[in-house]
Amino acid sequence: MEHAKTCQRPISLERRLAATYLVAGLVTAGLAGCAAGPDFQRPTAPDVARYTATPVA
Repeated sequence: MEHAKTCQRPISLERRLAATYLVAGLVTAGLAGCAAGPDFQRPTAPDVARYTATPVA
């Protein structure tokens, strides 16, 4: 069983840093999404029956 441990190649520093940055980015994006999203209120649509040539608002 000791043979299985000696055959593994070590993970390079670049791959370890890339994985760390990826996880940190995903966590940051997730937390930012939670902070920005829960209080969103959809704006009311303007009261028009059809499209007009000039802007309504």
